[in-house]
Amino acid sequence: MNVGIIAAILGAGLCMGFGSLSNGAGIGYVLTGALRGWVRQPKISPATFRMMLIGQAAASTPSIFALVISLVLIIKMTDPAIPTIAAWPQAAAFLATGLCLGMGSLGSGFGCGLVGSQAVEASARTPKQSGSILLYMLVGQAWSQTPNIFALIIGLFLMFGSFPGAGAEAIFDSGKLLAVGICMGAGAIGPAIGIGYVAGKFTRALADNPLHADQLRNTFFVGAAVAESTTIYAFVTALILLFR
Repeated sequence: MNVGIIAAILGAGLCMGFGSLSNGAGIGYVLTGALRGWVRQPKISPATFRMMLIGQAAASTPSIFALVISLVLIIKMTDPAIPTIAAWPQAAAFLATGLCLGMGSLGSGFGCGLVGSQAVEASARTPKQSGSILLYMLVGQAWSQTPNIFALIIGLFLMFGSFPGAGAEAIFDSGKLLAVGICMGAGAIGPAIGIGYVAGKFTRALADNPLHADQLRNTFFVGAAVAESTTIYAFVTALILLFR
């Protein structure tokens, strides 16, 4: 069996396995926040339930990215265009794709769950601010998914790129491609969680101090932007490694 096929199988499994891990936990976090809100404000349970569903839907999107990439990797197993001479670099690219998207989904799943949990509970505590809290919950969850989008871009480059090579060059290219996947995948975990944590605390603060919404929002934007900067470093480094 071609080593590229084995790598595509492993890449698909790693991608979907890691992608499901954090997203399942994130969806559970949102439900936990909703339960705390229901205990505090039983009369607004329908509104809390609707917000919970929105938060859970947003928290599940990283696993959808992982699912799509996993399916494409499975389809690539039957690609007859993979040349034998480039078997090892191509195999490394498939495996790196799975690692990149799988690890990239880890942080976003947890980050989206953190935002949703805090926001749903905050909305139940201060129903008058539910509209603003819902808006910033979606902003925070979308922002928390940007590292995963960077990982998706790198994964697409890896999966659909052409990496010819033989002998020592093939070994070098294989190591470089694996480094690209690990760099972007691992580099997306912490920033996504950090952004989610910051956004979640912001929604709680907005519920507690709505009169200071402008100052709180500015602090949130600055903090989230700084938290995201490290995944941009990983993205740039991965691009340099990939195209150098």
